[in-house]
Amino acid sequence: MTEEPCSRHALEMAINNPQTWSRLTRSKMRNLANLVGNEVMKSMVRWPSTGEGRAVKALTEAITRRLDGQQPTRDLDRAFDTLLRSATDFDAILDNSYFRASLAQTPLKKANSRDIDTMAEVITNAIDDTRSYIQTYVDALPPVPTPREIAASEVANLAPEQKTGPLRFALSDGVIRVEHQPAVPASRDLQNINAARRELIAAGAAAADFLHSSNFDPRLAEELYSIVERLDGAQDVIALGIAAIAFQQVVDIYKDELPNYWSAKLQGFSLNLSMYVAQFPEWKLYAENAADAEYSAEDVSRLYVAGHTLTEQLKTKHELVDPEVPRSLAFLLEAIRDPRRAAKRTVFAAIRSIENLVSVIFKAFGTVLSGVPEGAKKGVIAITASGLLLAAAHAAVTIDPAAGRVLRTSWLGKAGKLIMENLKDD
Repeated sequence: MTEEPCSRHALEMAINNPQTWSRLTRSKMRNLANLVGNEVMKSMVRWPSTGEGRAVKALTEAITRRLDGQQPTRDLDRAFDTLLRSATDFDAILDNSYFRASLAQTPLKKANSRDIDTMAEVITNAIDDTRSYIQTYVDALPPVPTPREIAASEVANLAPEQKTGPLRFALSDGVIRVEHQPAVPASRDLQNINAARRELIAAGAAAADFLHSSNFDPRLAEELYSIVERLDGAQDVIALGIAAIAFQQVVDIYKDELPNYWSAKLQGFSLNLSMYVAQFPEWKLYAENAADAEYSAEDVSRLYVAGHTLTEQLKTKHELVDPEVPRSLAFLLEAIRDPRRAAKRTVFAAIRSIENLVSVIFKAFGTVLSGVPEGAKKGVIAITASGLLLAAAHAAVTIDPAAGRVLRTSWLGKAGKLIMENLKDD
């Protein structure tokens, strides 16, 4: 009477650790193959001339060789494959006519127990347990990601977090919105800063009311109202700084058409707004970064066209994009419509804002692999299906050369091409 190899209790204890279970099962199968091999050798004198006894011995040796040595614990697929191939060899042993006639009923005492099983039962239990565990493990694995899901993950990894700029964005409840940033001055003279802000609000509102009631381009009044709103909320300093630059350009264009009084008022408002934002450290840092920007007139033209195309797409996605997003982006782009008049700060503002927007959209695409709530995931899926993701990818590829020179970044083109390649059949 021979003892059954390896404790079943030990295997049950390792059930939640695939590496440990695999190691113990490997040892159990190897010992079992040795035991069967020894038993068949004891009966060598009874081997039939047709070779069935030798076949059993050969199978046990094949199992032992396969299971000898160090287990590839870090590669579970390989470890499981080794065990399943050994189980197949044990199947062949169970089917062997000599084994069935001479060895199958050999009694084996269970380890740490008085119970006895036959050799055939021990082999059957071992291979059944092995296959059952591996199948359960495989069934519990998450599904293999699709090529699109793999691309989504790569894009999400490429897309950086948003950078300091006039516009930042957020995806909330499946809708892309402008993420307003509080204005925090470095100066301790908050009383004077707040006084200046109140004066700007009053002056801007008065000028906006005048322009609104006159026959001037309504966009001028709308922008003034937007500036006043930002001032009133004490937010978006960089956007205010860009607004001051762009607003000054517009005032210069209309200075001969405006009454002298209002022309002077608007000039003064623009100057005071510039002085106001200069007191904030984030504007100073932004201005320093923009001062290092290098670009060509062609870069600005491509940036304007790509940004304008994306903005028009944003306007049509009412259920996915808050109207403030395309409106704010359009204002920044207006400041670079003429490449010859575009200032470094406005070019930097436009390309940084588009980068931030594209980053938010691309990271949303990446959440198809994550455990986001179903409500949020629906919004992401809608963005993907609506064509907005593809529009952002086209914009990213188009502005990538300019982004490389202005922002010194190269991720936009790589991520954009990945998306375009994986959505081309949609």
